[in-house]
Amino acid sequence: KYFAVFNVEYIYVPEKIIGPQMQVGIDIGCSKLAVLSNGQEIPNLNLEKETDNIIRYQKTMSHHKQGSIRYLEAQKLYNKSWEKFLNKRDDYYNKAVSYIVKNSIFVAVQNENIISWKHNPYLSHSIQINAPRNFLDKLEKKCQQEGVTFIKLPKFFPSTKKCSKCQKINENISGLENLGIRDWDCPHCHTHHDRDVNAAKNILNKGLEVVGTTAQ
Repeated sequence: KYFAVFNVEYIYVPEKIIGPQMQVGIDIGCSKLAVLSNGQEIPNLNLEKETDNIIRYQKTMSHHKQGSIRYLEAQKLYNKSWEKFLNKRDDYYNKAVSYIVKNSIFVAVQNENIISWKHNPYLSHSIQINAPRNFLDKLEKKCQQEGVTFIKLPKFFPSTKKCSKCQKINENISGLENLGIRDWDCPHCHTHHDRDVNAAKNILNKGLEVVGTTAQ
């Protein structure tokens, strides 16, 4: 008798991320790929295995003469690992984007200054692996294809430090040095906020304001 064993890697993406036909604001981040204005999160994909393989084969290539047999063998494995890395990430982003668009009639995001994030030593590694700009571009393209209203706010809109309830600004949480503050109380109306959910709500409200409508 002969037996065959297959290992199948399955990435779970919930079928209904935000519910039927909703208006949604999306805050793009580093520790999480995205947080929605209704409080739901899209986590970053675990790409450690693929990343470790890429680094390992890069090191192997550096230890051998370019063009040698061992160099070419390592290069072949490196290219294969890099292709798997990109395919896995693209598949995850495509699924997440499809479900967001499928369940939305209005999507608002902020045109984050992701290039500046790369200069922060605590964020640069996550940015290189997760490529949030790639996710944003896919989301915008999918919204256009499916006729879903898509609004992109300017990067200087104070979505993080603005209270989504009283609309006052809290300067105590601004700046890259305060990224560790994940929740805060508004000093004006004392509302407790999750940092990312509050930002997503502000993005949604501002996006609706731009198009001249109100939340459902």
